Amino acid sequence: MTIWIIERNLLWSTRLKNMATTLGHQATVHPAPPSEGRPDVALLNLAQDPDAEAVCRELTARGVKVIGHAGHKEEDKLEIGRRAGCARVATNSELVNKMARLLDELEAAPKQIGPS
Repeated sequence: MTIWIIERNLLWSTRLKNMATTLGHQATVHPAPPSEGRPDVALLNLAQDPDAEAVCRELTARGVKVIGHAGHKEEDKLEIGRRAGCARVATNSELVNKMARLLDELEAAPKQIGPS
């Protein structure tokens, strides 16, 4: 599976890329979505990107399944992801601790999935 990690924080992006690579996926980090190409999944930090809603809408319009994530206390940011059409919304800890399961869920169910 190809994964775009839309992230501006170097430490967080490196951690997510290493996790995805360890799981056998091809992951690349981008501060914003590239204008060309289409990954299978994009991981979008809803709390770090001030244009997260527009980015999510753009990616989903291109047929990309988006996992939007933010801190567990950032419910407003998680709600932005739900409203924008993220295929899955997760807390940061859920993304880190359950990445394999979240990616498997996206392969099995193409529609929006709520937090577990």
